[in-house]
Amino acid sequence: MWYELGRLSQGKAAEVSNLSRAAFNSELARLGMSPFQETAEEILDAARNLPKRTKS
Repeated sequence: MWYELGRLSQGKAAEVSNLSRAAFNSELARLGMSPFQETAEEILDAARNLPKRTKS
């Protein structure tokens, strides 16, 4: 699946599938697939690299 490989965005994959984005997400859930294209590790890495917030 092109979406699963990261070749299509969720919106484009829904369009190609002739589904609304909500219906596409429902299909992902039905198939046991994550709606996120990033892995948990990629998300954690991005969070670790966020700029530090300062107290006001």
